[in-house]
Amino acid sequence: MENLKNTIVRHSYLQALADEKKFDTYKLKSEQSPDTPLFTPHYVNKEDEIKYDNINENILESSFDILNLNFNITDAAYEIESLMEDVNNRIESIDEKLKAEEERVRDINMICGNINDFNTIIPLSVNNFKIKSSLYQYKNCLTASVVNEEKVDVRLININGNGYVGNDYVVSKESDQLFEKDKLNTANEKYMYDNIKNTYWEYGRIFSYDSTNKSDIINIDDVSCTVQLTFEAQNELGINELVFSDDVKLSVTKIEISSDNLNWVSTFEGNISPNNIDQSYSNFSYIYGSGALIFPTTKYVKITLESNYVENNKIKINDIVFNNTYRKIIRINEVEARCVMFNNGSGTTENIITSGRAISAGIFVNEYIPGFVKNNLTDEIKYVLIINSKNYEVIPINSDKKGIKLIKYSQTPIKENYVTYINEPINNLQVALVIPTALKYSPYLANLKLCLGKQVSNV
Repeated sequence: MENLKNTIVRHSYLQALADEKKFDTYKLKSEQSPDTPLFTPHYVNKEDEIKYDNINENILESSFDILNLNFNITDAAYEIESLMEDVNNRIESIDEKLKAEEERVRDINMICGNINDFNTIIPLSVNNFKIKSSLYQYKNCLTASVVNEEKVDVRLININGNGYVGNDYVVSKESDQLFEKDKLNTANEKYMYDNIKNTYWEYGRIFSYDSTNKSDIINIDDVSCTVQLTFEAQNELGINELVFSDDVKLSVTKIEISSDNLNWVSTFEGNISPNNIDQSYSNFSYIYGSGALIFPTTKYVKITLESNYVENNKIKINDIVFNNTYRKIIRINEVEARCVMFNNGSGTTENIITSGRAISAGIFVNEYIPGFVKNNLTDEIKYVLIINSKNYEVIPINSDKKGIKLIKYSQTPIKENYVTYINEPINNLQVALVIPTALKYSPYLANLKLCLGKQVSNV
């Protein structure tokens, strides 16, 4: 296929030759391949008289060739960028399918394995709530109705920790003569915001179990790598949410906010691993897999991160490769800042059981309600199972609250405080959800699943 840019440049030059009535050169250049350079050198010998037309022609041809190169380099850059974006999208699509299958297997093992009443798990998203729905979905989370949503640019203004920024001293696995920094300098803050999957920012701490290796760089301990990152919102309104995408398991131990970067208020102290999905089945108070951290709207936010993750790379300092020396790292592939405001949201699914029948039903979900939101909520999240046209309000099966967790058909009911028995199998089932808000902030729900038991032929 003919290169359009080459064609345009060549036609422009041919038109210039025609305008100057240089028909011999016009004929010669017009017969050339579009990929052939326009420049044809005119050599000058000592004894020859200088022909300024030839010099001007060389300059003109060179300029057109340079222009063409510029066009082609620009096009190549766009093509590479487009290719990388396409590859990233394909990888993300594959990752999503793999994660969905992994989640299905985990659900069967963790939920059905622990609760004998269930043998079928159905993930629920905003797409399931088609009846009078005002619910909103962000990544794998369900929230109340969004009133305003803004992606906010942030700037990293301070780093304070027990290690160093980047990947200095880390030797490439290919050769002891090559540093990882030479391939990708992970001290570059822009890698946090570039939406490219294979770039990332790092903070590390070098340590050793061998006391003879002790130096200003090498620590003789097994202390976690810890860093405080202070972000500043680059808008007037501020931010109330940071979403981390990380490739290694880091923990968030503290969140602080400030309006002036001087006076700080803590909004969270604890230990959560935002993207460790396995914790979804043991700790139900956070939306694992989302990476989202929520706090009151602020100009400045300080996040304390911790990691014990060790990568298998050699450490080289002053041309010496150290044995028994390692690096714990905090790696951030992507961080996104948002400012979001909500209003109460609700929705109802259509009938989920299209054929067959179930004899038990319940809800599994992770609820993320930060303290400042929980303290101002006047209503709780409401889960309703509409079974055979009758409403049953339930609490999640993984909740530590008191209440009805299971709706179950049985001809010989047993007195159980958390079970409501019905006298017919479940032939028709809908799920209704109401998410209240406080101060325009919403609880976040993740891993919302309908759990069904036995005798389900096709759901």
